[in-house]
Amino acid sequence: MKKKVLIVEDNLEFAQTMFNYIKENNKYVEILGMALDGYEALDYLREDIPDIIILDLQMPKLNGIGFLNKIKKLKTDIFIISGERELINQIDYEYFDKIRKVYVKPFSISQLNNDLNNICYESKTTKIKDMINKELLNFNFNRGTNGYLYLVECIEKSIKEPQILRNMEGELFPYISEKLNIDDPKYIKWSLQKLMKSMSRYTNSEIISDYFIDTRNPTLKVFITTIDDKIIEKLKEA
Repeated sequence: MKKKVLIVEDNLEFAQTMFNYIKENNKYVEILGMALDGYEALDYLREDIPDIIILDLQMPKLNGIGFLNKIKKLKTDIFIISGERELINQIDYEYFDKIRKVYVKPFSISQLNNDLNNICYESKTTKIKDMINKELLNFNFNRGTNGYLYLVECIEKSIKEPQILRNMEGELFPYISEKLNIDDPKYIKWSLQKLMKSMSRYTNSEIISDYFIDTRNPTLKVFITTIDDKIIEKLKEA
């Protein structure tokens, strides 16, 4: 699902330039529209709530600071743009959690677009990890072990890069080892093997047979591949 973006910028030409660039170069967002001041932006919010607001601070009628004060309860990420550093310094600290980045004019629209991509990727990654944990609830694991942490990381990585399962010891385990600062990738493998034995021993036979028709003791590769397929199908339906 695309992230909904609202551009709030009083310079119509610049707002249109941002609109066109993002529309042509970003497949992860949908531009709801452009507002030329804070009051116009509030009108948009009565129709639809954006996921992200690109907000200029220096505007007529209701500027960016005033607009922020009127959307205190709104759970929306804010990208601030401004040519006035004094206005930037007036932003109340209570909005810092909402503000993802501040751009001082002139700035690169391509960089802003890249940052939009990153925030979309973060959201997608969180969603995938939540789906993985939910799928794994069907199995009896000790979820407090390192092995379970490694398993979730392996599944997440292989969903994004399926080819990595062709060489788990040479690519996947070293990747997890580097990401989590584990000295020896062999420890990743050992922990996962231990986890899989525990899963096979304590998980209900009917559940295992629903996932793995031919075996009660699936290999790690078979297990990850099967869970990958389940998650990918659910992502397509979402």
